[in-house]
Order: sequence, then structure tokens, then C-alpha cells
Amino acid sequence: MLSLDCSGDGVTWPINPDPQSWLPGFLLKPSGPFVYFVFFAVIHPKNPLLPGTARLISDFFLLPSSFLLPGMATPRVNKLVLAVHGIGDQTRNSTILSTAAQFCHNFGYRALLPLGGFADTLQNGAPPFVIMETAPSHPGPLNTIGFAEIYWADLARQIATAGYTLQETKEWCRSVVSRVRVLAERREPGRTDIHYDQIEYVLDEAIDAIGVMESLLFLARKAGVLDFDLKQMLDDYLGDVQLVTEFNGIRAKILDRLHDAFANAHALYPQAEIYVVAHSEGTVVAFLGLLQAVTDPRQYPWIKQVRGLMTIGSPIDKHLILWPDLFTPFSGPDTLALFGQLPSDQPRPAPPIRWLNYVDNGDPVGFELDTARWWMTTHGYDQVFEFTENDDFYFTRYFVPGKAHTDYWNDADVFQHFIMTVVAPPQAPSDAPSSERRQELANGPRQLVWARITSYVVAYLIPLGAIFAAVYFLCKGVEGYLDPKGDFDHPHLIRNVFALGGLLAGATIWLRLTQLVRFGLWHIVGFAIYLACAGLFYFAVVRTDDLAWFNTLPNSLGDRWTDPRQGLVLLSAALVFLVMLSNARWLRRVWADSVAPVFRHLFAKKPVLGVSTTLPTPGSTPSRSSEAKSESAASHRPLVRNALRSMLITGGVALVLNTAWYAHLYHPAKAPLWPIVLGGAAFLYLWRLASLIFDLVFIWHRYIRFSGAMTFLRRSILPAAAAEAPGASGGKT
Repeated sequence: MLSLDCSGDGVTWPINPDPQSWLPGFLLKPSGPFVYFVFFAVIHPKNPLLPGTARLISDFFLLPSSFLLPGMATPRVNKLVLAVHGIGDQTRNSTILSTAAQFCHNFGYRALLPLGGFADTLQNGAPPFVIMETAPSHPGPLNTIGFAEIYWADLARQIATAGYTLQETKEWCRSVVSRVRVLAERREPGRTDIHYDQIEYVLDEAIDAIGVMESLLFLARKAGVLDFDLKQMLDDYLGDVQLVTEFNGIRAKILDRLHDAFANAHALYPQAEIYVVAHSEGTVVAFLGLLQAVTDPRQYPWIKQVRGLMTIGSPIDKHLILWPDLFTPFSGPDTLALFGQLPSDQPRPAPPIRWLNYVDNGDPVGFELDTARWWMTTHGYDQVFEFTENDDFYFTRYFVPGKAHTDYWNDADVFQHFIMTVVAPPQAPSDAPSSERRQELANGPRQLVWARITSYVVAYLIPLGAIFAAVYFLCKGVEGYLDPKGDFDHPHLIRNVFALGGLLAGATIWLRLTQLVRFGLWHIVGFAIYLACAGLFYFAVVRTDDLAWFNTLPNSLGDRWTDPRQGLVLLSAALVFLVMLSNARWLRRVWADSVAPVFRHLFAKKPVLGVSTTLPTPGSTPSRSSEAKSESAASHRPLVRNALRSMLITGGVALVLNTAWYAHLYHPAKAPLWPIVLGGAAFLYLWRLASLIFDLVFIWHRYIRFSGAMTFLRRSILPAAAAEAPGASGGKT
């Protein structure tokens, strides 16, 4: 083996003396002596006429180590970055490609990063991908960092492609609700204050709303405004969660790949520091693999090289709560194998693995990892993982909720903070990043005010705009019915559209809040919003012939309701109360305990001869405690399962009756009905769309952004000590 001094500075690199092992084939052909001469006379670094040409060529082309000729040495790697991808049908090595690009950005280096350059890294003895920012004789910060990916999407893809294996989304969500019921009963048997049917209803509404939003996003994709598949992300996440949590064989194969990659890294670079970058469900995979290694470091010696863990959009807390059996094998780290025998008077060494977690408030998958910290503390893993409350960074930086789960990869603040804090802390003022950037990121990625405004304001303006559009189409239909030839002006149309739209919006918000949240403050807030909207309607609307059409049904109740302002407020309130009544718990209890037994007796099969039956009567039902009554109500489904559908049916029936009654009383001769039919159809569709979007936005804010779902799970399933742990009752802000 020969040694090559690239620039005369005494630093040598070994080269295989056999040209066939490292020269391109065309240089070995008989017809290529001229090219051979050029290679050694011009590019060869020992050329006395052009010293250091090889380094200049390398700098010019920005070649990564994978482009070096076989047999030529790569720089000494002292750090390895291993990426574990998240949910979905991921392209192989795309995750580590994005990670490497962020490292290049951190060090101010523009590099060509071909996806193929990462192929087969850390597999079958292959080295990792190393970015050659300078010649090997003058290694820069990136020359000593190797990159590789732990890829497992193909295992999930095989199951998804074969089909007939994973549960349908709604069915699996209902199975998760059943899991919550079992775990909550295990913690506190006989508990009756959790209404699981309402949890199922909220989940169903969210899934339906996502389906509707997917139709809108499809149009946005076609228009080139936004390219994001929300429903696909949901299906991918739930499918991958099923595989990792409930399919033991698939999970074992995924973890085997992780261990193989770490073992190859250890074999190639036993002294290198290892840093793990994990996203989404990949954070669960990485955490399980690291726990296995920490618990048995003799089997996994590479664990002693791991120095950092970066999790982005992590659902580890949900897995700890809902699938605790995944973590029962881990009783504590083997500190003797990790740290050796320590004298009794020597303090415990600092945890070797620094863990930073990043989550955006618009991410439906990732959360703060309070439960993970509590679990590690109770099981002793805080001796290995340095992960305090100050290492949990939650922020608002991304404008599109849902898409925030994938926006981390384009966020330089997130990666630069991790690099400068854990992987490569700057040692000198000239080190990357600049001192200004260090100050900006001293407390983590910065908040973006406009992203917060978008989440709070714009998100609710979308369903409000849909309601105004619904009312506009209905008013135009009524105008076309009453004035088919356009003989009259309608100067107050827009004003009345906003007044009627506000009234409908107030009624819709009040009604939806009563269905999405148990009785309490939110019901009062909904009623207050309705009163405010009704008051604005009363004083803003203009009494016109078109408005009188809307008041046909209330006007038939008597002279008291001839004023359309009063009549329409009455009609909207009646709509809300009818739908609320259909889902009232006390009515469900009466139906279940008194009415349903009578119907079962009337329509039951005839008794067998010799067997007597007794007709249950309402008075014969024994008295029960309030807890038993609540349990009875909670155990029976509502009379109308889909409150949104009942709202639309009630509104549609009212619209039809109003049209028919007006036609019976005041129908102008030969007036066409088709404008009302078209306007009414558009009205009902847009009203449903607005209600679904409002449901999704409210569920998003209450149960995801402010961690209402995680707080409920902690308090219902985890021990009291976990619910009372620091930060456990908090949420996204």
C-alpha cells in the first residue's frame, strides 16, 4: 500500500498500488495513453508544475466521498449522524439527504448531495456518506462527519400493498377508544365519568372533516397553491402506528435494521460519536432501540458511542400511555456495563446521551414529552438520557396545521440549534454558526407571530366564509324565485347576507360546541356567541320582501312573530334545541330504561309454552343512584348518532317546509322553483362544509394544540404521580 502526500504538508493518505482497483476502466485501455498521461501530469498532486491541483479540483467540483475513486482514502470520521425516518411511503435515504443538507447549511457550505450517494451506507461493511468540503489533507468540519439512514418504510409498504391486514381508520380509532377504556378501568375500576361514545363521535367528526378538507386540498394542489395530502398523512400515521405497536414481527424486523446499522457503524468507527436524528414514528423506533441497548450494553456495545438524540414531531408520549406493554421489558439501564465500577465517593457521571425534542403547535402527531421524562426518571433511564424540561422545545413556526409535521426538514432554526448545542458546539468566535445566530437560537427555535395569527384567526375565518357563501347562494335563490325577471333592485342583499350569515354562524357554533365538548364552560361560551350574533342580526338586518320569505314558518305561529327579526331568531334557536335534544343524555337514559324495554316486549318473539313473561313498566324500574344512571346514559348511544347530520336534516326539512308553505300562501303565478332548489342545495352543502371545518379547527386547537387529549390520557390512565409530575398538566401553547 502506497502513501500519497496531497499537498506536501506531511499528511499522507494510503492508495492501493494496483491501478485496476481504482483507475477508471477507460484509462486502462490501450487507446488511452494520452488520457493516462494527462491524469498523472496535470491532476496528479505530485505534479511539480501544478502542486496541489488535486485539492483544487476537489474543491471546485465539491465531490462527496462516495465520488472518490475506489481505493482512495476518505477522511477520518469521528462523528456519525444516523437518521430514522417517520411515517408514510418514504423514499429511501431522503431523510438523511435532508439532514445532510441542513448540516451543510449550518457550516455555510453548498454541496451537491445526490440521493444515490447515500445508497447502501452502513450496509454490508459500506462506509457512511461523507461530504468533501475540502481536500482530505485539509479536513473541514463536514469532512469528519458521516451520514447514513435507517430505512424501514419498505416493511410497512409490503403490508399496505398486500392489503387485508390493517384495520380501517375509523375502526382502528374505535379500538383505541376501547383500549383507553380498559386502561382507565385498570387504574380506577368502576369509573363512570368518561363518556367514550363522545370520544368516538369526536374522532369520527375529525376523520370526516379531514376527508372533506382533502377535497379542498385537491383543488389547491391542482391550482398550484399548496401541495399537501392531509388524509394520506393521517392514514400513513395510523397505519405505521398499528405496525409498530401491534405487529410484533414487523416491529422486531424494524428494530433489527436499527441494530444492524449501529453495529456496522461500531465496526467501522469504534471511536466515533453517534448522533441520532429521528422523526415522527421513527422517534418511537429509535427510542425502543436505544432502550434495548442501554438495558443490555454488552449485547449492543455501540450504545457507548451514542452522544445525542434529536426527535422532531415525536409521539413517544402517546405510545407510553396507550401501549405500555411496549416498555415493560425495560426495568432500568445496566449502569455497571455502561460506566464501570464507580467508587462510592465518586459522583454519578453526567448522562452521556443529550436529548432535544422539537415540536410545532400545528403538528398533530408530535407533542412535548413530559410523560417520557417521568417514565425515564421512575425507571432510572435518566442516568443515561439528559432530557430536562428545558430540552423540550415547542413553538409556532409553520403556517399550515397538519403540514407542520413535515415542515421541520426545511427549518434551519431547528437543525442549527441541535447542531450547535449537541453535535458541534462552536469553540471559537469564527466557528459556525455566527455569533448573531447563536444569540437568536439561544433559547431554541424562534416563534413566528404570523404563524400564530394564521392558526388562530385565519383558521376560523375559513368556515365563517363558507357560511356567508352558503347564505349568499340561498338569498340569491330566493331573489330569483320572488323576482324571476329582475324587475326590482335589491340594494340590501349583501347587508342581509352578512346579518343572516352571522345568525347562522352563531347557531352553528353553539350547536357544534354542545356536541364536541361535555357540558361546562364551552357550552356557556357557545351560548354567549349565539346571543351576540343574534343581537347583531337583529340590529343589522333590513326588513325586505326577501327576508319575509325566510319568516314564513314563524309568521304562521301568530301576530307576535310577524317581525322577521324575531321569527328568524326563534327559528335558529329551535334548530339548536331540537338537535341538542336528540343527543341529550337524560333522554337517552329515559329511552334506554323506560321506552326501549316496552318496544322490545312488543316486538319480541312469542314466548315458549310454559314460560311466562312480565311486561316491564316505567314505574317498575327500581330506583338507582345517580352514578348508575350516568353509567346507563353513557352506555347507550344517542338517539341520533350523527348530530351534524341531524342538524343538516333539520335545516333541510325547515327549508322545504318554508318553501312549500310560502308557495301555498303567496306563490306568485308561474314563479320558478329551480332557483330555490339550486340555492338550497348549495346552502346545505356549504353549511355542512363550514361545520366540518369548524369541527376540525376546534378539535385541533382544544385537543391537539393545547394538548387536551394528552392531558385527558395522562389523568385517566397514568398513575397519579405521573399526572402530577412537572409539566404533565401543561400543553402546547
